[in-house]
Amino acid sequence: MAEELFYKFYGLLISLSRKFIHFLHRAASGLELKDTILFSSRPDFSESTVEVFNFMTKMDEFKDYKFIWLCDNPRKQQHLEKSKTTIRKLFDYPMINLVNFYCESTAKCCIYTHQLLGNMYNEKQLRISISHGPFGLKRAEAVKKYFRHQYDYSTYLIHTFKNDRKNIACGLPRNDRLFDDVAGTRKKLGLEAYNKIIIWMPTFKHFRFTRLFHRPRNDYIVKKENDITLQSDSAFYVEVEKELKSRNILLIVKYHPAQDMKYVSTQETANIKIITDDKLSSFSVPLYSLLGAADALITDFSSVCYDYLLVNKPIGFDITDLELYEAEKDDPQSYMPGEKIKSVHDFCDFIMKVADGEDHYEEARKVLLNKLHIHHDNRSTKRVVEFILSKLEEPC
Repeated sequence: MAEELFYKFYGLLISLSRKFIHFLHRAASGLELKDTILFSSRPDFSESTVEVFNFMTKMDEFKDYKFIWLCDNPRKQQHLEKSKTTIRKLFDYPMINLVNFYCESTAKCCIYTHQLLGNMYNEKQLRISISHGPFGLKRAEAVKKYFRHQYDYSTYLIHTFKNDRKNIACGLPRNDRLFDDVAGTRKKLGLEAYNKIIIWMPTFKHFRFTRLFHRPRNDYIVKKENDITLQSDSAFYVEVEKELKSRNILLIVKYHPAQDMKYVSTQETANIKIITDDKLSSFSVPLYSLLGAADALITDFSSVCYDYLLVNKPIGFDITDLELYEAEKDDPQSYMPGEKIKSVHDFCDFIMKVADGEDHYEEARKVLLNKLHIHHDNRSTKRVVEFILSKLEEPC
C-alpha cells in the first residue's frame, strides 16, 4: 500500500514537472539555432543513430557542425572524444534533464531512436526519429502511447515503407549492417569453427526500467514468473545441446537490453552461448553485423524478424506463450513467415532443418518483405543522411 502511494505521488510529480518543461520549451522556442547536431540511442552509441553519426563524420558538408552525444553512461563513450565529439549525460527524469535544456533548444538538428531530443515547439529545428522497426505485434498501451508522443513531437520519422508528409521511407540505417561481410564478422568473434550459427533474440517481457523510468508495462494478459518458457523445460539444455553438438552449430542467445534478467536463464553450454552488447562492443561488432552473419534467427514477437527479412534466411518463431501475450493483430501467426516452435522437440526440429538447408518459407518471407520494405539494399544510411542534409540546406 505504501509503495503504491509512493508511485502515485511520484507520477504526480513527473506530470507537474513535464507541464513546467512544456512551458520552458515554449518560452525558448525562438532561440537562435546553432550548427549543432545532437545524437542519442539506446543502448548508448548504437542502433541507427550511430550509423548516421559515422557517415556524417566523414562528410565535408558537416565539418563545421558540432556533434554532441547524449548518453546514459558517458564514461563508456570516451572514444568519441577522438572524433572531437562532445559527450553529455542523458537524464530520463524531466527536471534533472534541464541541464541539457539550452543545447537541446539551440541545436539545429536532433537525431534519436528512443529518447526524444530538442525543443518541441521550435518549428525551425529538425527533429529526426528513426524507427525501431518496420512493423510490430505488440499491443501494450505503454508502447502505443510512447510512439504516439514520438510521432507528434518529431519533425520527421525515418521508416521502411511508410512515405508521407511525416514518414520518410529511407530504410533503417542499422539494417545496412545486415549486409556486412559474414566471414569477417565471424572471424572477429572467433566463430569460424562452427558449420552454422543460429541467433535467438527474444523480445523483453519484463521491462527492467519500470521503476527507474516510472513506465509500468506488462505485455501479458497475466503476470508470468519467467520469460523464456522453453528454457524452463528440464529437457531443454540436454536435448538442444545434443542436437547442436551433433551438427556443429552454435546457438547465440541475445537478450533485449530492456529485459529484466532475473526472469531469464543465463545458463550456457558448449554450443549455447549468451552474448551482450558490451561483449559485442569489445569486439567492435555491431549487433546487426552479427545478425546478418547468422544462418537463421529464432525470435517471438520481436520486430527484429522484419529486419531479418532483408537477408531472406530461415526464421523460427517461439510461440510457447502466444496465448498469454498481448498481440496487436488478431492472428499474429499470419505475420510469422517461418517455423512455429511450441516445444523443445520443435526447437530441435528447427535446428535440424537449418542444418539440412530445409526451408519452406522463402516465398512467404519475400511477400512480407515487399510489403514492409521499399528498399532492399545496404544504402539506407546514405539516404537518411542525404535527406537530413537537404532539410538543413533549406532556407529558414
